Amino acid sequence: MSDHDEDQEIEPSGDGDRYETLIDQAHDALDNEDFELAVDLGREAIELEPDDPEGYFVAGIAFLELAEYPRALDYLKEANARDADDAQIRTYYAEARFVLGEEGEAEKLLRSALR
Repeated sequence: MSDHDEDQEIEPSGDGDRYETLIDQAHDALDNEDFELAVDLGREAIELEPDDPEGYFVAGIAFLELAEYPRALDYLKEANARDADDAQIRTYYAEARFVLGEEGEAEKLLRSALR
């Protein structure tokens, strides 16, 4: 293996470009307040890269905006499980827990997001 080969980033699957496109489109859908589309795109991204948190994250945000809080909590919990160090994920996860009456857990998440 040459030095050049070692520097190349390896995509987790052959669908890496499609995944990035879906995530970009999902963020655009969120920006345009097309939350149903954001959910669909996030779910499609999850099918391609189930270990990456971003598909779960965008779907979770969209469900929050649609006031489908239990579903938002499920997706944001999955995003957080895949990247527990991401303060933005923890913040939205805390919001979902808060609106579902889990104020104590929401506070813990927010405190950890601020560290």
